[in-house]
Amino acid sequence: MNSGNRLSRRMGSLARKSSVALTPAWYVRRASSTTTFRPVDVNHEFSHPEQMLQAIRASLKPNGRVALAEFRAEDRKVPIKKLHKISKEKILKEFEPNGFKLVEEFDELPWQHLMFFERGDGP
Repeated sequence: MNSGNRLSRRMGSLARKSSVALTPAWYVRRASSTTTFRPVDVNHEFSHPEQMLQAIRASLKPNGRVALAEFRAEDRKVPIKKLHKISKEKILKEFEPNGFKLVEEFDELPWQHLMFFERGDGP
């Protein structure tokens, strides 16, 4: 199976979901109602990352997942500004203290990390 098919299987129907502008309040109103959250190249945009991660976590159902895609800071060949890159180490330093556990990684994208997190209290 090629990497595109493996990625499609992991991402499921996420590509068909709609986009919305997000604030911590948006998540608080949706406590335990979200099955999957898919942030792509946004972590560096959060003005209050800790509060956003806590709100995202609160919005997830106990078995919900975050499928995080971020440009790799570890790879100097990624043709994007340093501001838009983040390392796996930094991602883990931000997500784990906010109640997430890393449950899967997909390392076959050319420029991005794709990391799957669940709530630390999930099944």
